[in-house]
Formats: sequence, structure tokens, C-alpha cells
Amino acid sequence: MSNQITYSSKFRMLLLALTSTVILSGCSHLQASTETAQIESEVAMNDEMVEPAKRTAIYKDAMKKQCFGDGVSLETMTKTLNTAGINVYCAERHKDGMVYPQVCGNDEGTVNVFSIAQSDLKTAKTLGFQELSNLTEATIKSDCFDHKSKRK
Repeated sequence: MSNQITYSSKFRMLLLALTSTVILSGCSHLQASTETAQIESEVAMNDEMVEPAKRTAIYKDAMKKQCFGDGVSLETMTKTLNTAGINVYCAERHKDGMVYPQVCGNDEGTVNVFSIAQSDLKTAKTLGFQELSNLTEATIKSDCFDHKSKRK
């Protein structure tokens, strides 16, 4: 009888150790992917077409889920905007400023941010994009936007 208890206890400890290792290794991977997303950036090539004072910043959820790929890419959303006749002057990936529990399949809070002409804002909104100023929790610091201060 004592052998059964010993084996059962050892099995439980081994199972607990393996479960903890898997969970913690997943979290470290998520942290690394979060840091990568924060520094990810791409800049489009149309700077001379519309002066910066006549541009606006928009964003859309990248639908990036923890443990499941990169979500909707900057390139895909740029093509969507271009197909609608909207020139993209700058495209970057940022965090939305919210805190999310680390659970596979949960939202990661990644947004794709774009600089477009102010005259194209209405069209972009019909495609589901929102003005960056609506993203109240985020502090977006960017080389391609004049929107460097924290939004309130």
C-alpha cells in the first residue's frame, strides 16, 4: 500500500513539474513575441505625395491571437486600403495599450497603424479603420507620425 502512495505522489509531482514547465515556456515565448511586435515597423514609399500636415493616422486590430501566428499583416491591410484608392504613407505595428491575460487564443492587443491623407479618412472608416486618437490607452511613438504624445 505504501508503494502505491509513493508512486502516486511521485506521479503527481512529475505531472505538476511538467505542466509548470510547459506553461512557463509558453509564457516566455509570448513575451518574446510581444517584444518583437512592439519594435516591428514598415514605412511605405509615398512621402512626397501629401504633406504631413494633411495626413491623419488610423488603426485597425491586427487580430493577432496569443500562440497563433501574426494575425492580419501590415501588407494585407495596406493592400485593402490601396484597393479602396487610399495611399498609405506609413505603416507600423504597435500595441493597443491594454493588458491581456496570457492565454493561448486570447487577443494580444496588436494594432496596425497607418498614415493616410485626411481626405481618405471617411473611406477608411467604411473599411473598419478608426482614427488613432480613439486609441486612448496607447502611447504610440513613431518615426513616421507627428502623433508622439500620449492620447487622453
